[in-house]
Amino acid sequence: MQIERPPNGYRVLVVDDEGHAREVVGLALEVAGFEVLFAVDGREGLERTLQELPDLVLTDIHMPRMDGNDLAREVVNRMGRTAPPVVGFTADRDAVDAMRERDVFHAVLRKPVSPSALISLVRSIVTPEGAP
Repeated sequence: MQIERPPNGYRVLVVDDEGHAREVVGLALEVAGFEVLFAVDGREGLERTLQELPDLVLTDIHMPRMDGNDLAREVVNRMGRTAPPVVGFTADRDAVDAMRERDVFHAVLRKPVSPSALISLVRSIVTPEGAP
């Protein structure tokens, strides 16, 4: 099955159980030209990742059904070398250091994250040389 790519070629999946957080992050990414997909928990995020093949998964850590740690681990386990980079984000200070020690996250952000810092990070990961 051929997946249609967005005009700039980059698709980001935002996984967060908080609707407002999804909206804010999604809007920042859309304004920057990314196609944004959404999921409300880790299980839905895993399903969407396997079906839609995003270029990056941006996931909250503390969520019901499947948390961001398990989501990241499952994406890597199921997709192997074809897995998209997974960026974790959380407001929990203690979780940030623990997340950085895991080898399943490409990067870790602490909430709240500024839109400009978020866009810079996403561009640096998915675009050649961080180009707009």
